[in-house]
Amino acid sequence: MKIAVSDPGLWFAAFYVLAFLVTLAAVVIFSVRRRIELWPVLIMLTIMSMMTVLGSRLFTIPFSEWGRLIITGSFDGYSGRSAIGGLLFGLAGFVFSIRFLRIGMPVVNLFAWLTPIGFGIQKIGCFLNGCCYGEITSLPWGVRYSTGANAHFSQWSEGIIANDAA
Repeated sequence: MKIAVSDPGLWFAAFYVLAFLVTLAAVVIFSVRRRIELWPVLIMLTIMSMMTVLGSRLFTIPFSEWGRLIITGSFDGYSGRSAIGGLLFGLAGFVFSIRFLRIGMPVVNLFAWLTPIGFGIQKIGCFLNGCCYGEITSLPWGVRYSTGANAHFSQWSEGIIANDAA
């Protein structure tokens, strides 16, 4: 199977935003139907979103570069994202929110199944972008990313494939 996406970064961003929007819509609909006060839930979503984005960025920075990051306050040169960092920081924001905003168990239970759905939507963008790829394979269900995709660039820079190989 060959994945040829004209603008993979656009699709990554679109699915990244879509994951947040689906989560927001589900939580708002759930809260309104259950007559749960909406403001604490929206504040919780804001905290979680900010922490998720922050964590996804911070986990890609090597520890040796943290001093420079703290001094300059600049993320220049670190454009990657980490789903694990986003999940851990988002979880920290979630725990902080439910404790200090006194969010009830129905909302907590909602996130038990909503979080994997959001990450699943976001991972479709990762797949199309080519930033989450596996090992080289010749199996028929293997994915062949086009030249210029993140998977192509990574394998080319490691000397695994030629510059013009897909």
